[in-house]
Amino acid sequence: MRNPHKASRVNKGPEADNRFTPRALVQALHKEFNFTLDVAGHLLAPATEIIGNAWTFPSVDGVTRSWAGYRVWCNPPFSDIGTWVRKAHIEVCAHRWCPLVVMLLPWNRQEQDWWQTYIEPWRDGEFRPGHPRITTIALGGGKYGVACRVKYGTPEDPEGKRAKNSPNFGSGLVIWRGR
Repeated sequence: MRNPHKASRVNKGPEADNRFTPRALVQALHKEFNFTLDVAGHLLAPATEIIGNAWTFPSVDGVTRSWAGYRVWCNPPFSDIGTWVRKAHIEVCAHRWCPLVVMLLPWNRQEQDWWQTYIEPWRDGEFRPGHPRITTIALGGGKYGVACRVKYGTPEDPEGKRAKNSPNFGSGLVIWRGR
């Protein structure tokens, strides 16, 4: 019997790092959060167009450069999510220079070390001085007009119109808010 939680073919190869957030979701989030930078951008991605400011060499720019002063959108390369979650935590929590990071993540990874270290201890709870305020939102239910299983775009299909662009896992948002 096939394991429904097993990683799909969409999780492997370059497709894992080139998932474009659907235009409608980026528009709704940008309207709410007023992003000033997409730190893991791609020249063909709707988010890059909508936000208007993106670092399109994510492994170089997004991970090594400071996010200070930016209101950050991040759909991280899925091959290295932990690095991006750690970076968000450092930028918002340790340095306290970045006021906001909203990150789109696969919702079936909550047992991972990066989730347990950088998200779980502070999520959805009361704000504690010296600690980040982290909110988690599972997608679906209509809040941002998308299904739980996001239909991602790719460089070949930026708007995500092909059926194969929908992975077999749900997605959600993690929102870090600084002071």
